[in-house]
Amino acid sequence: VYEYGIISRGYALTIFFLFLFCSLYKKHWSGTIPLAAVIFFLANATGGFGAILSISLLIFLLSNYYFDEMSDGKKKIKIKYMGWTVAIIFFSIWVAMKSISPPPDSVYATKWFLSLDADRFLKILWRVWSGFIPVPVFSVIHFWNSNFVNSGDANSSIRYFLTIVSLLFLIYNTLLFSQKTSVLLFYLSGTIGILLFSYMNTSIFIINGTRYHGFLYIIFIISLWLLSCFPDKKKNSILFLATWREKLNIKKYQNYVFTFFLSANVLAAAIAYWKDFTYDFSSAEKSGKYITEHNLQRYSAAGFIDYAVSPISAFTRKPFYYPDRDTTSTFPIWTMKRYTTDMNQAMNRMLTHISKTNDTFLVVFNFDLNTSMIGDVQFSHLVDFKKEIVEDENFSIYLANKFNLKNDIESNAPLTEERIENYISILNGLLQQNRIEDCDKILSKIGKTTSEKIIPRFHNFMG
Repeated sequence: VYEYGIISRGYALTIFFLFLFCSLYKKHWSGTIPLAAVIFFLANATGGFGAILSISLLIFLLSNYYFDEMSDGKKKIKIKYMGWTVAIIFFSIWVAMKSISPPPDSVYATKWFLSLDADRFLKILWRVWSGFIPVPVFSVIHFWNSNFVNSGDANSSIRYFLTIVSLLFLIYNTLLFSQKTSVLLFYLSGTIGILLFSYMNTSIFIINGTRYHGFLYIIFIISLWLLSCFPDKKKNSILFLATWREKLNIKKYQNYVFTFFLSANVLAAAIAYWKDFTYDFSSAEKSGKYITEHNLQRYSAAGFIDYAVSPISAFTRKPFYYPDRDTTSTFPIWTMKRYTTDMNQAMNRMLTHISKTNDTFLVVFNFDLNTSMIGDVQFSHLVDFKKEIVEDENFSIYLANKFNLKNDIESNAPLTEERIENYISILNGLLQQNRIEDCDKILSKIGKTTSEKIIPRFHNFMG
């Protein structure tokens, strides 16, 4: 409700086409062309997860044709419809693969992880729990993508709990959907496909977003919906699963289990909506409005990290210099060309860029800068926006310019209170760089004109 309705609106299309398929299935199961058209859009409008579920729905339609579980004797799937359906879906998956595969120089063009890693496998398995019970941590602002049972906890009892419960969820659902072979094959192929994709794709594995493992719950909902379309009279051919289903009385508790999972998701949504109502999701809008209200957009702008800072340009209507990509633009292109994740290299690029232009720069960081001086560039802090849900998009805003110490020392400009405060800020920055001689020059200058005990105090506190 929150994740697909408010945040990941691209994935809301995935949900829409899945639900559309379910709502049309009972009417068009024998003439499957309309269903194939829905699957075409599912594969091509919704990215990798939509493509995976398109394959699962193709398996569902083929197995239903083979096992003939919907047939009532009067109505059957015609081979010509099935042939065209398969052709359309294969074409849609091919188009999807061509369109969503990243170009060779993309940040996302990473190699698939094909090794066996037990720890990685367990972390993927735990996403079953997170998908079905996505209740976030209630007590923190940055609740997004969290879970009240912390899978990163070193506590072995939590690891055992998550492993056992996740396996139980999978086993129960497998027995539940084994009532109809075609539904079971959809559930298993969809679930295994999502888990395997999350295991092999490094970006998906690292991000570990609720929007990804939430599809495990959606597959459960779709499977229940499709199961309700089938007539009860046809018996299942998988005797082993049927025996255990009857022994454990799986069907009897179906509604209770569904209600439990649904309640957990409603609770998660309620917490998320309350948090979203109480706090801003991102500080991009506040930062953008602060910049325009104070006419700071007149300055050249630089920002780091690019993906976090770039939304601010939607408010300022001005490009930013992104040192991590060494480029100036409004929206950063996710290419590997000149791209670096090394903080020192990115900062050096920014300092060089500011020094070259000799202009005042508006600088936005999504972290705190613990100094007022880096190299020969002085940073004057303006404002922080730190109480938003997404930690990556909490910003600190500065004005930065090249500082020429020699010219400033020789300047005959009066030493106002504001200028002395600025010198103290510069002193702190120079001291962090161990530029003691430069500190001495500034202290000598302000010591001649101020009656305040600034000099001894500075020596006393700073050494």
